[in-house]
Amino acid sequence: MLWLLRKVVRLLFRSAAIAVLVWVLRELIRRWVDGPEQPAVSGNWESWAPADATPTPQQAPAIAKAPTSGKAPAAKSPPLRRSPQGPSNGSWVKPDGSGQVPTSHPVKAKVSSRVYRVPGMPGYERSVPDRCYASPEAAEADGFTRATR
Repeated sequence: MLWLLRKVVRLLFRSAAIAVLVWVLRELIRRWVDGPEQPAVSGNWESWAPADATPTPQQAPAIAKAPTSGKAPAAKSPPLRRSPQGPSNGSWVKPDGSGQVPTSHPVKAKVSSRVYRVPGMPGYERSVPDRCYASPEAAEADGFTRATR
């Protein structure tokens, strides 16, 4: 009786192995014919929707209506961005790189984070600036915001 149980277990194991092998081969052939699956959308999962889903009014892009006159609409130019390499209005100076700032320009600004620090703020002493401004107003006029911490 034990030999019969062993044969049944072997038969089940072999059939399961064959089924797995057939499934793997079928998936490989399907991917070869159809191409690989698209990766999942990363980031905000609430805003993701399948390709066949119709957009909700909140998700639908606003469509600008063409003017009724005979003229074609003018092409929109991209928004202007301030260049981090050069001064926009000559109100900042380049620091020496050691973290020390000139006494005439005590406000430290970091271009990568677009924040500035004034003397007395936490982290002011250890921050190494990319630009030094004479006043916080000059830094804000150049597009920087005050650091929160």
